[in-house]
Amino acid sequence: KYSNMIDQNVIPEIFDNMPFSVMIAEVTSSKLISCNLCFAKTMGFETVKDCIEGYKGSAYYTNPLDRDKYVEDVIKSKGEKTYEMSLTDIKGQVRWFRFSSLVNTSRNAIISIGVDFTAQK
Repeated sequence: KYSNMIDQNVIPEIFDNMPFSVMIAEVTSSKLISCNLCFAKTMGFETVKDCIEGYKGSAYYTNPLDRDKYVEDVIKSKGEKTYEMSLTDIKGQVRWFRFSSLVNTSRNAIISIGVDFTAQK
């Protein structure tokens, strides 16, 4: 419906420069498929490439069981909820996020957009 309103060439630029963390990961393995620079920097990586190669999914959840509960709930709620959770960055510092997410089961992907609110905790 709105595809004619947005130049498709600017979508990657918008994704890369969003002031929110954006990540796409495999549902089953938690392997990071893609992310933007904001997420990479928040997690302590210098580049998106470094983040995609170095991010170890469930290993960064403060409570490793949180990811499975989170994914299960996102599937049940069809992305109509916001979630607060803590992750540790590559230096071991706890980061608090508010995420809105959707799961695409046919593509085995979870797409999350989040805000780091560590400073408010």
